[in-house]
Amino acid sequence: MKVKVLLSRNAGARYRFPQFIPYLVERGIEIDLYRMKSSLIEFFNMLNNLKEADIVVILRKLLPPWKQRLIRKFSEKIIFEYDDAIMYRSSRWANQHSGTRKARFENMVKTCDLIIAGNRFLREEATKYVDEKKMHIIPTVVNIEKYSPKSYDSSKDNIILGWLGSQGTLYYLKTLLPVFEEIGKRFPSVQLKIVCNDFFDVPNMRVIKKEWAEADEVADLQGFDIGLGPLTDDVWTRGKCGLKLIQYLAVGVPVVCSPVGANKEIVSNGKVGFWASDTGEWIEKLGILIENPELRKQMGERGRERIKREYSLQAMTPKLVDILTQL
Repeated sequence: MKVKVLLSRNAGARYRFPQFIPYLVERGIEIDLYRMKSSLIEFFNMLNNLKEADIVVILRKLLPPWKQRLIRKFSEKIIFEYDDAIMYRSSRWANQHSGTRKARFENMVKTCDLIIAGNRFLREEATKYVDEKKMHIIPTVVNIEKYSPKSYDSSKDNIILGWLGSQGTLYYLKTLLPVFEEIGKRFPSVQLKIVCNDFFDVPNMRVIKKEWAEADEVADLQGFDIGLGPLTDDVWTRGKCGLKLIQYLAVGVPVVCSPVGANKEIVSNGKVGFWASDTGEWIEKLGILIENPELRKQMGERGRERIKREYSLQAMTPKLVDILTQL
C-alpha cells in the first residue's frame, strides 16, 4: 500500500498522522510526505505524484475548491484528517462563524472518501454534511515509551502548578489569574511553572518561566505536581483534542481542567483529576490536590494507565492500520 500525506504547517500536526509513520512502515505501508506550499508549480508537480498512491491523506488543511477538485481528480482514495475546529474562527474572535471556512470544510468532507476526526465534537461537525459511516475518531496520542513516569516526592518544599503550551493558547491560562492570586495567599509554597515562549507574572505567587524546548519537554512535564488545563467554552475550544492533558497524564501528573470538549473525555472527574468550571471550583480542586500528596500520586498513576490504554501511539496504531487497509 502506498500513502501520500499532504501536511499543513501546523506545529501540532506532529502529534497526529506523522508520528504513526514509523509504525505504519513496519507494517509494510509505504509513506511519502509532502508539505503543501503556496507555489503553483510545486502544487502541480505534487499532483502528478498523487497518481502513484493508493491513498492520499490531507492533514487539517482547508483547501480552496479548485485545489480540492484537482486533488480529487488525481487521487484514487482520499482521507481528510483534522484535530481542530477549523470550520470556525478561534476564541479571540467576537464572531467565530466564518462562511468561507464552513463552505470549504463542507466541500472537503464531501470530496473525501473517509474522514478522521480528533474527537466527538469534530466528528459531529462533519456528520452535518456526510454519512457517519465515512467517519472515524482517532484521538491525539503520545508515544508512551517516551513519556516515562515522574517520581513522587511528598517531602519536597514546593508544589508546582504546571502549564505547557504555545503563545496562542496562553490566553486561556491568563483567565486563571484570580485563582492563582488566591492560591498564592493560602499556600505560600505553591509555584506556577509556565513552559512556553511567552509569560506573565502573578501577584502573591512565584512564576517559573521556562522557554519551551523539545529536548526538555518530558523533563519539564515530570517536574509538575499538578497539570493545568483551562479553556473557555466556545465552538473553537470544543474542537480541541486535549494534548496538554494527555501529556500531563502520560508522565503521571494529575490535572485540573475546564470540562470543555475532549477534556471531559480524557479526564474522568475525581479519578485522574478534577473538573473546574469557575473560580471557586478551581480554587477548591487545586486546594484538594495541593494538600493531598498521596491523592496526587494515585490520580497520576491512574492517569498514566488511561493514556496507555486509550491515548497512546501503541494503542491507536492498529486502529489506523485497519482504517487504511479497509479503505
